[in-house]
Amino acid sequence: GGTAEGHYLTALCYKKLGKDAEAAKAFQNTIHINANHVDALSQLGIIQYNAADYKSASVNLSRASALLPADTQLAQYAEKAKAKIGGATGTVSTLAKVTKAAAASVAAAPTTATTAAGAKATTSSAHISAYNEGLQLLKESDYYGAITAFQKAAKEAPAHAATYYNLGLAYREVKGEMGNALKHIQKASTLDSKNSKFHHALGAIYYEMGEGQKAQGSFEQAYLMGMKTKSLYKSLASTYMFNEQYDKAILLYETAIKEEPEDAQLHFNLATAYLNAKKLNASVAQFDKVLAINPGYKDAYYNKGCALVQLERYDEAVKTGEAVIKIDKDYAKGYLLLASAYSKKNDSYHQDKYEKMAKRLDPNILKGL
Repeated sequence: GGTAEGHYLTALCYKKLGKDAEAAKAFQNTIHINANHVDALSQLGIIQYNAADYKSASVNLSRASALLPADTQLAQYAEKAKAKIGGATGTVSTLAKVTKAAAASVAAAPTTATTAAGAKATTSSAHISAYNEGLQLLKESDYYGAITAFQKAAKEAPAHAATYYNLGLAYREVKGEMGNALKHIQKASTLDSKNSKFHHALGAIYYEMGEGQKAQGSFEQAYLMGMKTKSLYKSLASTYMFNEQYDKAILLYETAIKEEPEDAQLHFNLATAYLNAKKLNASVAQFDKVLAINPGYKDAYYNKGCALVQLERYDEAVKTGEAVIKIDKDYAKGYLLLASAYSKKNDSYHQDKYEKMAKRLDPNILKGL
């Protein structure tokens, strides 16, 4: 509730839904926390312009244009709003009333110490310019350029948490820079310890680095702070799988599937969690659901076959292996499944035959088994 970026993203969602009054409120909240948020100023100005509140539109668009003089389109919008002021009827639109009321309620709300520090850090025009440049370069996947811009922004505003967060995101996209990504997002989290987004990002980096326990701790911290997104559920479930806490993973995947019942990957992950937890019948039933959604999901056939072998349902495992190699005759794990099933049936001829076919397609397939 206290970050400018949170209010800004909320505003964009409302705008996408066509709820301009709610969007205007959220843009006002953004601007109260960060008076120099160029995107919020420009977006709010455009909403006000479309609602015929030309005076307010002119103020906000002019401020945005002053902060980003290189954007000629912003300057044109500001001039159009100014030109319209004289011809306005003088009636205050419903939207204008809503935005004024929002501004009054926000002004009366207490500001946390963290938010106040963040607002102070963004008052420098040099910081704003470098920070916005970094965001744009990040969107354009120019990660080296984004790193340079965010480093400059950090020098101008060393207490601005979001700068370090985005700097970390840029480093994360550069090969061999995961250590720097971690360092800067940790810095953001230190500056704003109550931002669940920063903890989520830390968890993702720890996960990529193979630090399962640290990843789990960061994801759980984000959850405890109130983050209840599908992305977090999936991240946390994957970490529970990594840490072999299968019952916890099952609970989260079951929760996620209720919201996305046609997501084959979620069903596959749940089925695999059941398999690892030795809940074999549940696993087979779940892999069948995967294949009902996506009949060509080869790994679902393979994992289902592994569960059937463990259940000693060898003939069904053979049929599953035959089905998957019909889909892809070069799928090495399909032949491995057949070899495994025939081995349990004490059929050494077919076991040897399919093992050789699997190894021909993937020479390393039997390593680690």
